[in-house]
Amino acid sequence: MSLLSLTMFKGYFRVFLILFPLVFSSVTSPFAQTSNTITNNIERAQTLLNDVYAELNYNNTVGDLKMYIHGTYMHDAMTEQMGAAREFLMSGVITFSHGGEQLLRKDTFSRIGENTITSFYDINDEHINVTEANEVLKLSDKDREAYLYQSLIFSPNLLLQVVLKDASRNSFIASEDKYHIIRHNNRAGNAYFLYINSKTYYLEKIEQPMYDPVSGDYFRTITYSNYDVQDGYQAPGKIVISRDSTVLYNLSVDIREILPRVDYGTMRLSQKDIGEWLYLVPMAKWNCKTVIADMKDFLVVFEPPGTNEAGYTLIDNIKRAYPGKEIKYCVVSHQHPEHIGGIRPFMEDGAIIVTTEANRSYFQGIARNRHLFSPDVRVKKYITPKFLFVTLNKQEIKAGERVIQLFLLNKKSYHTDDYIISYIPSEKLLIEGDLIKTWNLKERALDKKERGLVEFIDDMKINVKQVVQTWPLENSPHVFDYDLIKPESNNKLLKGTKKVLDAFN
Repeated sequence: MSLLSLTMFKGYFRVFLILFPLVFSSVTSPFAQTSNTITNNIERAQTLLNDVYAELNYNNTVGDLKMYIHGTYMHDAMTEQMGAAREFLMSGVITFSHGGEQLLRKDTFSRIGENTITSFYDINDEHINVTEANEVLKLSDKDREAYLYQSLIFSPNLLLQVVLKDASRNSFIASEDKYHIIRHNNRAGNAYFLYINSKTYYLEKIEQPMYDPVSGDYFRTITYSNYDVQDGYQAPGKIVISRDSTVLYNLSVDIREILPRVDYGTMRLSQKDIGEWLYLVPMAKWNCKTVIADMKDFLVVFEPPGTNEAGYTLIDNIKRAYPGKEIKYCVVSHQHPEHIGGIRPFMEDGAIIVTTEANRSYFQGIARNRHLFSPDVRVKKYITPKFLFVTLNKQEIKAGERVIQLFLLNKKSYHTDDYIISYIPSEKLLIEGDLIKTWNLKERALDKKERGLVEFIDDMKINVKQVVQTWPLENSPHVFDYDLIKPESNNKLLKGTKKVLDAFN
């Protein structure tokens, strides 16, 4: 192949892979639809996409995927005759990891009598390295999404998973006899019209409106066929990519490996024994601690950490550590974000939220609002929360000899009007949220919040020896002597690191 021909191959090759996306500024016309209609369209699209995803993946999440593609590519640039094309043999290896967030791909194009053409893609959170048609491209982070999608289209299983992450980018278009049609816009501005078979619920076709600066508008069409079960997933064995009516790629797909992904569960937490049946879990990413009480037949979790991701991470680790044991209660000290930000995952899991009556409507709002626009929330629609309201001091959660007492500190916290502290009589251990300057435990005057807590403990005659404060984690002890917050105390801090259990390792 001549230098001029190779140069044209590079440019023409990119036209078909990158092309020039027809960017739509909005999913629906603001003049034709109200916000309620738009929301309903988004929700309908999300419901359909979830149904398709479940049909293809049997509700498994795709984590790692390795696939081989091979077939033909028709290249019609720099040909001797108008409309003629040269056929190249194409083979490629595509490896995705972390649910489509990382990509390694190598494609080769060969033709008798001509040099082999190679394209290579290496994309992750830290870099984007792309060589197309033997040419290294200069790209930036803003190109990441476009190049990921160029490979995601070869796996409907993984493409749907990525599409479902952000419902605000999806909209229901129409239902016909054969297809449900949904539109998806990725962050790079590319529009994808997904055609879902109304009977099988397989993704059968994608159409992309494109623009060529020479010839004008056209559609790029990807069709999927020969679906078959591979490693528990329905995956297509045949993919054809066309420009209008002209076939460009005619490919067979061989899935070599497809592994499920455990959302957030890849982050392993460790727990520390702080009592006979009490365990402290440091969560450094969110600068907080949580406490788990093993009540034999069920678990109690104190303080859902500050984000949905943190909540799912904690739940995933708990289920790995205590297989088959129910998280029955989740105790919340007060309603500030760093203490309840991870509460929805516990609601989704069916845990009873232990709080005060005054917080009911706030927590109901979290549960009942749709969370379509968040990629971090697993259950997108409203859920019905379950509550246990603390109405009196020394209210108990009890299982045999294992007892948790709940007290209403409320306005005496000088922090929020409703504030719960928890006490474990058998360990003489107090669990509270953020009332003590744990990063400054030295002889000094108590501040207002600390003084309110000490006075309440004295008034209620609670025999406290040790304290766990769930926020912050940084520069704070895991467990400390209660006497330390009294000015006359000279006791040293406890390290609170008696042993690390295997369950969270």
